[in-house]
Amino acid sequence: MRTLSIRIGVLLLLFACHGAQAQQRITSSDKIAPKWIKNAPVILSDAVEFVTTTTFTSSTRLDQGSALDALANNLPREWNVASRVQTNESGYLKRGLNGVEAAEQVQEFDMQVISEGKPVNIRCQLLDEYWVQVDLGSGIQYKHSQLYQVAKPYYNGEFCPTEITNKYGARGLWRSAIIPGWGQFHKGAYLKGGLILGGTALLVGGIVYTETMRKDYMNKIEKTHVAEHKRAYATKSDNFAMGRNICIGALGALYVYNLIDAIVAPGARYVQFKRVDRSGNTYALSPTLTATGEPAMAMAITF
Repeated sequence: MRTLSIRIGVLLLLFACHGAQAQQRITSSDKIAPKWIKNAPVILSDAVEFVTTTTFTSSTRLDQGSALDALANNLPREWNVASRVQTNESGYLKRGLNGVEAAEQVQEFDMQVISEGKPVNIRCQLLDEYWVQVDLGSGIQYKHSQLYQVAKPYYNGEFCPTEITNKYGARGLWRSAIIPGWGQFHKGAYLKGGLILGGTALLVGGIVYTETMRKDYMNKIEKTHVAEHKRAYATKSDNFAMGRNICIGALGALYVYNLIDAIVAPGARYVQFKRVDRSGNTYALSPTLTATGEPAMAMAITF
């Protein structure tokens, strides 16, 4: 029993130490990298492209001109953009401690580029950005990633109404209700999800082990007629029963924490597409992938 208590204490200490170290290492603008870095949003309009850019600098600050140069170089090849000539900026991106707070207020640019030898105006919006500290061997650099919504040349219509959010609601909850940690994985919190899943497996294993040992000593009690042995076996059986109960209680607490975290804690930022019908109901569409890897859309309706 003492050994089991020591093991549980060591595990809790490791969790606490790991959390303290994670808080001390500030190597990125947000705790979780946005989902759009690996999976660009699905295009909902033939007139709009979503373009991500990457720029390396020696500080956390990024010159917007360099970022737009990178954007011009990442525009679709069929646009035949040769270079950026001029940029006019309007609007702003409202920020907070957890990234973008109001995605409706975004930076908009009127970028003049050379396409097929002629100057062409292209409108773009900066939707979100993220930086992470990297070691390139020659020294510490900062990798800046930015997400733009770009209108195709000669398109003067509206951009797709979007918002950047880190809220997942029930989408994280039902996953974690089925498999502890799954909701955290879905939200991009891979470390937390791994710890929850690993802790669940460890505690389930502890329950199985302690219950198996308890039954084993109960069987030994029935097979012996020596009173001293019966007392010793009964004590050990009680200790393993207590250990089992501790594991069950810890598993229940971890499962409840897993559910609360899945629905309350913010996850990786992602793009939602908004639609409003005649009744004023808001339809929020977010890009996702099917089990076979095909692009699809998830819809949330607010009445």
